[in-house]
Amino acid sequence: MARDVVREPIRPHARSAFRHLVSLYEGLSGIAHMVASSEPEKEDAKMLALREIIIREIRTADDALEDWADIVPEEVMKYR
Repeated sequence: MARDVVREPIRPHARSAFRHLVSLYEGLSGIAHMVASSEPEKEDAKMLALREIIIREIRTADDALEDWADIVPEEVMKYR
């Protein structure tokens, strides 16, 4: 009950911030798909490093999305 009282004032701001995170996640996913569609035999060390960076950033975004589930669970459920 007390948790809900504390959460209520931040919900509108949390929804907005959550939507920004979703937008970032979708952008990273788009880049990941472009990198994944490159020809593996033509990948150099830079492309491999880029692939690893993107994977790490997507994992971080995944963790952040899980954190948001504690604050605005109804928003998070829309994207699962």
